[in-house]
Amino acid sequence: MSKVEITDLEQTCWACPSQWEGKLADGRHVYIRYRWGFLRVTVGATMNDAIKVGSSDLMAHVRLHRWFEEGLIDNEIDSNARLFEREVERIRAEAEDGEYIYGEQVGDDLDGDMSTIDMLDRLRAAGVLADSTFTFKFSA
Repeated sequence: MSKVEITDLEQTCWACPSQWEGKLADGRHVYIRYRWGFLRVTVGATMNDAIKVGSSDLMAHVRLHRWFEEGLIDNEIDSNARLFEREVERIRAEAEDGEYIYGEQVGDDLDGDMSTIDMLDRLRAAGVLADSTFTFKFSA
């Protein structure tokens, strides 16, 4: 795994989920999200691509639930694990210039509350972040 070098970062949501958006030194966009104890990092040529890849599991869950409600599949998601995985891969492929960099269960915090410092420490410890200085924006 190559390390990402962040140049700009802004926390765009503080909990449910905690999430950050920014830019990398190579010009790509980075999307970092923490929810249900799962921390993930995705990048893309556009922020939309980075978010689409980073939200692929949620989008697949919504699609399968809609199909269940419409009677297109006969069971809920748990019994359609292979269909779910195929749908996740299809959504990731739709984000033409998106890449899934990192994803790991790092806690059991169900509300998705993680500080920026904790997120950066975890990503550095996992070998995801390059040592660099970047601009962090606080938003209201």
